[in-house]
Amino acid sequence: MATVIRALVTAAVAAALVVPAASLAATPHAKLSNCGRLEEHPAQLVLACADANYELAQLAWSSWGGASARAVGKVRANDCTPYCAAGHFHTYPAKVTADNLTRCGSTRIYLRLTIDFTGKRPKGYGKADVHTWTCTQATTR
Repeated sequence: MATVIRALVTAAVAAALVVPAASLAATPHAKLSNCGRLEEHPAQLVLACADANYELAQLAWSSWGGASARAVGKVRANDCTPYCAAGHFHTYPAKVTADNLTRCGSTRIYLRLTIDFTGKRPKGYGKADVHTWTCTQATTR
């Protein structure tokens, strides 16, 4: 009888331990810096914070919250011709990957953003445009 009671107590303790372990496995949502504002899967992301002459728009995220996040969307870039205030915006299709997911204080933040142009691209840009931040830059830029 004592063996049966010990087995029942052991099973009950083991079952009680499963609940906290499961709740610990749940992780906070990942964020991405939008000029210092931390957002989850933003539809728009400004990369030139001073003048908004370079941004991502119409982002449709196919994954989010894991080690990397992926989206397709458009880059909106000002050609600054003849100068930025008189320039014109053009759009370019792109695939976007956010990665380098890092815990910054109590928040998980993607600290690298890679833009892969899938067609035409702004003058002076390569096939990929990579942006990286530190935790401080991601929360204050």
